[in-house]
Amino acid sequence: MIGNSFAGAPFVIVGHNQHLAWGATVDPVDVTDVFQEKLVPDPTSPSGLSTVFQGQLEHVVPIPERYLVNQPGDGVADDVVPVPNGGAIPAATLIVPRRNQGPLVQVDLATGIGLSVQYTGFSGTRELDAFLAFDAARDLRDFQRALQSFDVGSQNFCYADDAGNIAYFAGAEVPVREDLQQGRVAGLPPYFIRSGTGGNEWLPEPAPPANGVCTASTLASKPAFSDNSTTSVVSAPSPSPWGCPPPTSRCSPVSGSSTLAAYPRIRCRRSPRCG
Repeated sequence: MIGNSFAGAPFVIVGHNQHLAWGATVDPVDVTDVFQEKLVPDPTSPSGLSTVFQGQLEHVVPIPERYLVNQPGDGVADDVVPVPNGGAIPAATLIVPRRNQGPLVQVDLATGIGLSVQYTGFSGTRELDAFLAFDAARDLRDFQRALQSFDVGSQNFCYADDAGNIAYFAGAEVPVREDLQQGRVAGLPPYFIRSGTGGNEWLPEPAPPANGVCTASTLASKPAFSDNSTTSVVSAPSPSPWGCPPPTSRCSPVSGSSTLAAYPRIRCRRSPRCG
């Protein structure tokens, strides 16, 4: 196992093992939206504030913050003291409880306006699981399974293996935006500040249906993201440099399982690898 990693990551992130090699570059997918929220005082809310969404009040959730700093130069080792709240240091981070639990980064109580940032990385993700699975992968199918755990920090992955497969994947979770899924833009597009009062939400994830068929009516409360590894191109295997016959490979594009965002994938059937 040879390759490169980041400080603190216990696995090879890009490199090669006995059977395959892979690399990555940054993929500039839009995974962040800024929303203008309508804020109103609400004594029933734990923060004293609520947002207005489709005419209904939704409590803004406060997450208490506490910071400690060292006192250098006073001759006392590790003399850590709390920083008083005030000014640029808030007593709490205010969370908008929808989309992906993004924080309010600016609040103007005089006008009742706040700006929230929504980002796919605000949910728990499992990139370290993906890196471990990359390192242990033996073939294309293993690598594709590993990519399902790579959600944030969108990357273009290139791949080659000793079975003669060459592939490309765009790996990331991308928000499924309500208006764009309907083929229209409600208000401003995602690269501007969007209205938080409804019409261009991050859609909920479809709940697994009993009959195996997803429809737009089977919705859960979790925000939906289009499946990672959204595009791939697999080449026909080339003759093996070791003199063994190339494996057969039948690859055909198939649609994803989500009705909200079905992207082409590649499904392959190959003969066993030579040797």
